Parts: sequence; structure tokens; C-alpha cells
Amino acid sequence: MNAKTIIVQTIVGAAVLGGAALLMMSGGREPETARGRAAGQPVVSVAEVTNSSIRQIIESLGNGVSRESVDITAKATDKVIKVAFEDCQLVTQGALLVQLENAAQIAERAQALVNVEEQQREYKRMQTLWAQQALAEKELDERRSMLARAEALRDVIDAQLRDRRITAPFSGMLGMRGVSVGDLVTPGTVVTALDDIGEIRADFRVPERHLAALEIGQEFTARTAAYPGEKFVGVITALAPRVNPATRSVEVRGCIPNPDMR
Repeated sequence: MNAKTIIVQTIVGAAVLGGAALLMMSGGREPETARGRAAGQPVVSVAEVTNSSIRQIIESLGNGVSRESVDITAKATDKVIKVAFEDCQLVTQGALLVQLENAAQIAERAQALVNVEEQQREYKRMQTLWAQQALAEKELDERRSMLARAEALRDVIDAQLRDRRITAPFSGMLGMRGVSVGDLVTPGTVVTALDDIGEIRADFRVPERHLAALEIGQEFTARTAAYPGEKFVGVITALAPRVNPATRSVEVRGCIPNPDMR
């Protein structure tokens, strides 16, 4: 992980004061011994000031997980009549995975639709009579309530039909199949798992003393035992607002593109 660059400025130089002290002590007259040592005085060397960069590397252990992950479960108690996916298949959002028995609900919905249509006709007829002052408002209100109950029953049956169609909540890669045709499932039965691995979310911790060197959008490199020798480049997407009081570390989250689904 590349942290902020530290600029180190080094100045190399030397200065030697030759005979100034001797002159001061002798009142400005150069003594014989000083003249004798003049040939052995050190040479002053001066180097130009230069800038150099030092890379500070912070290492941390972390976990890589899919961007979105969920166990897909049944919402109703019924028999499986169709399994529409294979193990570890790529699917798109809304794709049908499992169909449960729904013949009874289909018949109930057909009956509910007939009832709704009948209530709508009667309500419109009574609206006309009420407008002609040939019907009491109380009777019109009762017919309106009957229509609302018929529509509510239709909506309940529609929800039951949706619960018997198990679909993918988002695009991603499925896990292993957990049911077969003929199985009786109940609410909570795991059908399969679904992971969006188009991007890998990396969660790791960094000591508190390095917090100032981190920022959103900063690149980092990751390595994994699954692909020895390879480096994967990601970007920091979040820094936790709290420092763990026990470990004095801060949680960091990054995102690593995974276009090849590895």
C-alpha cells in the first residue's frame, strides 16, 4: 500500500575556520607555526542540495468478499415444480430461479378478477343513480367498500403468486443448487447463494498512527494466496470514523475491479 510521499532534504557541507582564532590571539600577526601548517590545512568540500523521495509501505491483513452477497430463500410453503438454473451460473437481476406450485393461486386470482370487475360495474351503476338522487349515499358507500375488499383480495393473491416465483434480486454468480424438483420447501429454505463478484470488496485494518496517510480514492495493491506472485490494484472507498480502542486501529474498505471474475 502506497502512503503519502515523505520528502527528505539533505544538506551536505563542511566549513573549517583556518587561522582566524590564531590571528585573534596573536594580535593579527601570523605565527611561524601557523605559516608552517598552512600547507596542511583541510580542503573544504561543498555538495549541492538535492531532493529525494522515500516510499512508505503499510502492510495489513484483510478479507476479500463480493460487493453484494445473499442467501436466496423460499418465502412460501409449497412444492418445487421447476428449477431454472445450474450450479455457479451467471444470472441477471429478476431471472427466474425456482418456481413453486401455484395452480391454486392462479385459479383464485381468476375468480378474484371476476369479482373485481363485477364490483366495479355495480359501483359505476350506483354512482349514476346517486348522481340522479335515486340512491342513498349510504348504499353507495357500502358498494365502494365491497369494491375495495375485492381489489384487496386480488392483491393478496398476486403477492402469493410472486412468493412462489423465486428470482435473482441482483445480477451475479449463483452458488450450488440447494433444491430439486419435487422438494417441499418452507419459508427460510435456502435455494442457493448469489454473489456479485464484478468487484471485490477488501476490508482491512491499519494502525492509528498511519491514519493521516490514508485518503478516499487512494490506490492500494493486494495479494492473495490463490494467485501467488500477482498484484491486484484497488481504490480506498471508505475510512471508518472510529478507532478501535482495543487495537488502536482503523477499519479501511477498498474496492478491487474483477472483470475476469477470478
